[in-house]
Amino acid sequence: MLSGIIRRQPITLDLSWTSISKKQLMWLINRLQGLKELILSGCSWSSVSALCSASCSCLRLLDLRWVEDMKDSHLRELISPPSDTRP
Repeated sequence: MLSGIIRRQPITLDLSWTSISKKQLMWLINRLQGLKELILSGCSWSSVSALCSASCSCLRLLDLRWVEDMKDSHLRELISPPSDTRP
């Protein structure tokens, strides 16, 4: 299913309430360069944390409602620039 998403190159992707893994989400994000909206409502923080090291420069909307186990420190980590990429 993931490769089918890549072939379509959507600008909006709704993965809410899915059991996507961190590895799968990182794989998707790195291949969807034109993604503008990402909906991850109800997903686990362990999956969403993939966004901390992914490049989502075109992203305009990120829906994190009801993310399981998300804390304030996680949100700070998410909005901080990734430390493992070039400036």
